[in-house]
Amino acid sequence: MYDIKINKKDISKSSDPTNVNGLEFQANGNYISFGNPNHEDQGVYEVKENDLLFRSEKMAGSSRAQMILAQDTLQLEMRVDSTKTLFMKLYRMK
Repeated sequence: MYDIKINKKDISKSSDPTNVNGLEFQANGNYISFGNPNHEDQGVYEVKENDLLFRSEKMAGSSRAQMILAQDTLQLEMRVDSTKTLFMKLYRMK
């Protein structure tokens, strides 16, 4: 992850000063989030048109993110609650 915002406030450095947070999407439908210990998680994901659905092993229920794939960047927009939206940009790892 290289660009993280809550609403339009940039929290990239405050949420991860070392810039090592990331999401790995595996071909078998599993995902792993890594980096800052507060952001570590794993679970399953599913793609439905322009939506990415996450089901975490840590938290009950599921999360939905609208996604845009532009060249080597994945952009995700996710509602955190009724007042907050999380925006993330991720580089494609090779």
